[in-house]
Amino acid sequence: MAIEKVTPGRAARVLLLAALATGAVALLTPLFGSSTLSLAKAFRGEWPEAQMFFGVRLPRTLLSLLAGGALSVAGVLFQALLRDPLATPYTLGVSSGASLGAVVAICLGLHNLAGLPALWVAALAGAGVVLALVLAAAAEGRRMSACTATSIRWTARRWPGWPR
Repeated sequence: MAIEKVTPGRAARVLLLAALATGAVALLTPLFGSSTLSLAKAFRGEWPEAQMFFGVRLPRTLLSLLAGGALSVAGVLFQALLRDPLATPYTLGVSSGASLGAVVAICLGLHNLAGLPALWVAALAGAGVVLALVLAAAAEGRRMSACTATSIRWTARRWPGWPR
């Protein structure tokens, strides 16, 4: 099977199709749940349907779209920054750094840091430290794929389920 060349027209069609599919799913998702909703009653403002649709289901759907979009942008930035299509937070150890930060916050009994939940702050700090170390290692010689390979080997040696 030959790989087709990506043209601007083809890319636009794929993006349009993906946007239409996302829009259709976003419109249909709030209609499903533990109880059925009548979209007509919700838009007329009748009490239980309107409250469930506009107050609960629609905001959750919109927030899930935003969260998914943010995660996809973060993944693309990760791969572009490291110039490696295989770079993920798991292979580079950033998720493990976040977990370590959260565990340290729990063990120290921290609950609140500067008005934010300490668990979030500690996880972000742990991930940031590991990311800084990965970027520093990657900056030496400008070989990003070597950095990824090194981090994969390092992670694999420490993961109990990995075959040796």
